[in-house]
Formats: sequence, C-alpha cells, structure tokens
Amino acid sequence: MTNATADTGTVRDRILASAQHLFVDKGFHNTSIPDIVSASGTSIGAVYHHFTSKDELAHVLHRQLVDQFVVLSATEVLAFPDAQSRVRGYVSMLFRLTEEDPYFVSYLIFARPSSVVEDNLTVCSREGLEVTRHIIVDGQRAGEVRDLDARVLCGVISGAIMRLIDLRLDGVITEPLTGMVDDTAAAIWASISA
Repeated sequence: MTNATADTGTVRDRILASAQHLFVDKGFHNTSIPDIVSASGTSIGAVYHHFTSKDELAHVLHRQLVDQFVVLSATEVLAFPDAQSRVRGYVSMLFRLTEEDPYFVSYLIFARPSSVVEDNLTVCSREGLEVTRHIIVDGQRAGEVRDLDARVLCGVISGAIMRLIDLRLDGVITEPLTGMVDDTAAAIWASISA
C-alpha cells in the first residue's frame, strides 16, 4: 500500500505520506530512511533536503496530521450548536475518516512515535479529549448532558467510537462504519443526555 502515494504531490508530500504508511505498517522504529526513500520514489538526498532526520520527519508528520484533525473537528463537530448534533458530528467524522483514510486514523490512534508526542499522549488523549470535553462541558452548561464527571462522559463518547474503529481496522467489522453513524450516535446520546 505504501507506493500508492508515491505518484502524487510534491516530493515533500510523497515523503510524508510514505512515512505515515510505513509507520502504520511497520512501526516507527522498524522504518528506515531507505524504506521511506523506496516507498516515496525519491532519494536519500531528497529526504535529507526536507528533513534533518527521521525524528524531524516524524515531528512534522505528526503536527500536520494533528492540525488536520483539529481543523476537521472545528468544522465538522464543534460548529454544531447543541451537544446531540456534536456527538453525531464526531461519530460521523471519525467513521468517515476511518473509511476514507484508514492510515490517517491508524496513525493518530496507534502509530504515532512516542518521541514526537508531548507527554506521550495520543491524539485520542489530547486533541480528541479536548473535542469530547467541549461537547460535554458545553452540553452540561446548556442542560443537555447529564451532570456527571466530564471525564467519565468523555470516556463514554470516545470509548464507543474508538472500539468500533479498532474493530473495523482489525477487520472484525466488515461493513463500512459510515452505515453505523446514527445507531452509534444514538447509543452514546442515550448514555450521556440529561
């Protein structure tokens, strides 16, 4: 799968996309610069022209993917005015991303190198938690979400979503998650609504 991205984009983009796929498929520590060169169809010189090291490449990749997640969350989740719509938006966004770009989701959940993440927290623990916290806290203020510990309610949201994504990526769930958005959002909402 790693060569699929080698035909499009700038050299820098091809290097980043190939590294992302390799980090998911092989792991950060098992991926070498020659692996990235081969997958991206570039040269060692091109990699070192854009990045001083594999660690810097990983930092740039991580920041780029996290920034993309933050922008998508702001436009597809937090832009909704009420908690129930935000829950559905979050489920819809993450399930759609799982189907459209499983490497994006896999990287953010499982493959990010601990050396590039502050406090060794995944996007689920940092940026994803921030999205769910906004849903819960804003919903509690509006009287839409039950008055329980926000961390517990965040766990209800993210736990259900992440488990289904994990099962889909593992091939246990074989049909697209996008067909499960309404049921998943309804189950989460039933658990957290006031």
